[in-house]
Amino acid sequence: MWGVVARSSAPAEQTTLRHGLAQRGCRVYPVDPVNPA
Repeated sequence: MWGVVARSSAPAEQTTLRHGLAQRGCRVYPVDPVNPA
């Protein structure tokens, strides 16, 4: 389902990637909960 979201809009792809990294515990860069995109 990530592929569908990624193809729907670029911002959604970035949000999904950041959310996925956050869940995995890979904090490569600070994620802002207020403005994830």
